[in-house]
Amino acid sequence: PDAPPSAVHAIKVLIMMKLRKESLQQIASTETIKALSGGRSAIQNEVVGDLISEFNVSGGGSDGVADMSLDDLGVKLGGSYADLGKITTGAVNKMVAQKLPGGFSTLNQVKQYLA
Repeated sequence: PDAPPSAVHAIKVLIMMKLRKESLQQIASTETIKALSGGRSAIQNEVVGDLISEFNVSGGGSDGVADMSLDDLGVKLGGSYADLGKITTGAVNKMVAQKLPGGFSTLNQVKQYLA
C-alpha cells in the first residue's frame, strides 16, 4: 500500500509551489515561513492561508505559524494528516490533467486504473 504523506513534506511542497522553488532541497526543515518568504508579508499570508486550508485548521490554530520551524509546524498541524488535503489534491489533479492522456483528469482516475 501507499505510504501516507508526512505533514512536513506536504508543508514543504506547498511552500515550494508558492515560492516557485525548483526542488524540495531548497527548503530546509529548520527554516520558518517568515524566513523563506524573505519578509514579504503578502506571500507569508498566502502560505499560511494555504496551510490552514490544506490541514483544515480552524479558529486560532494559525497563531504563530509563520515563526515556527517547518519541523515544529509539521508536528503542530500534522497530527491527523493521512491523506492529501485540498491544496495538494488540486495541484496533483492539475498535473494529471496536463501531463496524462485525456482519459485521466484526476488522481482518483489514475488510482482506479492502477488498482
